[in-house]
Amino acid sequence: MTRWNRKYLIASATGLAGIVALGFYLGFGGAHAPQARPEALSDAADTGQVQTPAISTKYAAGYADPALQAQALPGTAALPPPEGAPGSLPAGTTPPPTPPGQVDPAVQAAREQALAARSSSPFFGAPPPAPAGDLAALAGPIATSAAAAGEPAVAEVQPANGQAAKRQFAANARTDDYLTNPLQPALSPWEVKAGSIISAALVTAINSDLPGQVIAQVTEPVYDHKTGRTVLIPQGSRLIGQYDSQIAYGQNRALIAWNRIIMPDGRSINIGSMAGADLSGAAGVQDKTDGHFGQLARGVILSTLFSVGAAAAQDASSRSSGAIVVNSAGSGVSNAAQQVGQQITGRDLNRQPTLRVRAGWPVRVLVSKDMILAPYP
Repeated sequence: MTRWNRKYLIASATGLAGIVALGFYLGFGGAHAPQARPEALSDAADTGQVQTPAISTKYAAGYADPALQAQALPGTAALPPPEGAPGSLPAGTTPPPTPPGQVDPAVQAAREQALAARSSSPFFGAPPPAPAGDLAALAGPIATSAAAAGEPAVAEVQPANGQAAKRQFAANARTDDYLTNPLQPALSPWEVKAGSIISAALVTAINSDLPGQVIAQVTEPVYDHKTGRTVLIPQGSRLIGQYDSQIAYGQNRALIAWNRIIMPDGRSINIGSMAGADLSGAAGVQDKTDGHFGQLARGVILSTLFSVGAAAAQDASSRSSGAIVVNSAGSGVSNAAQQVGQQITGRDLNRQPTLRVRAGWPVRVLVSKDMILAPYP
């Protein structure tokens, strides 16, 4: 058994308690003595004596100050100091004339201070006001620029994204709150209003290598817009239109414009150029796209073969015994082969893809104008 000395235990406990007390004292702000509140200058000032600020000596003391007497307006005489004031003359005494060309240094200093005070700004650190002529010269350009700029100009961050065109589109998309056209009644009880859809199917196929006409047949009857019970375009009517053959790279939809509707009884109507769409209402019709990758691969293979033959011809001419005719023939064959390969590859790359839409493909006609028709018997 080990026995601890009681003195050591008491000394250790006292030291530990002192450390803990010191930590509490420092942690709870005891080490930071409260600072005395700064006394105001007015409280510390001696009210029994007249306080004269240092700045008061920089300016005129009153109307009797020589500086003010010397700064009289042009054409007016300086006011004499009052009687009894320092520098005043007895009554009835004419002041001696001031010698021309001599200015008291104190008067000159007072003049400079007065001029500086007149031209200074009421705000600290602000520049002096510009002359009236400069303000008039700047007023014109500022007013012109403010009137010309409708909105702040924003620098184009990435011109490739067309941010300027997007802002222009957003600005042009603003419309008036009221429509200028009044409400128009229906001109006929048998109308097919704009927004209607005509269902049809292609009778002829579409091949975008060449422009041409396309024929479709209406698969569902179209009724009047008012009651929805009178057939205006019967099932079996023919649609006549045309498709666009200008296909861009990556395009896979054929654009169709419908021009006429021919009824089964022989009546017809010209519908202008209404857009053709697919079953979802998207513009154009998509079926098969031929990118001509086979011909492109053939051109690449031929170009490679020509390049290999040209390189072989150049190597053979370099290994020859130095015959001029053989070297010239090898160089000519190699150059011609490279040019032919490049032309074949460029021609295949420039060929537009071919869009093919098979006969019987479903299409939709989006009615964009009101059509006045007659009931189909």
